[in-house]
Amino acid sequence: MYYCENCHLICEGPVCPYCGKTPLRAPKDGDFCYLSTMVSPWGEAMQELLKEAGIRCLTRQARSVLYSVAFGQNHAELELFVPWEDLEQAASLQKSLLTSELVEEAPPDSSDVPS
Repeated sequence: MYYCENCHLICEGPVCPYCGKTPLRAPKDGDFCYLSTMVSPWGEAMQELLKEAGIRCLTRQARSVLYSVAFGQNHAELELFVPWEDLEQAASLQKSLLTSELVEEAPPDSSDVPS
């Protein structure tokens, strides 16, 4: 694994696929790494999940022209960064947030209803 100090990305090879920087160094504890860009309200929900898990999170506001054009308004987009040592746990939390499903309440048991 390699770390790009420009993009804060974790890379597979010694050249950053995003900015082309080379050489890259090994990531170390304390390096804030890019986790994802999330649209509101998911970005705020993810921030809260990270806070509850005790994971420090830095954010940077990102804007998307596509959202502005498509919906006639700006939707807040947050770029999320977490420390290298917490990146795996943060990615797992993100996956659980984005794949969570609402659990529907079971209908009342018909045997409980008087006839």
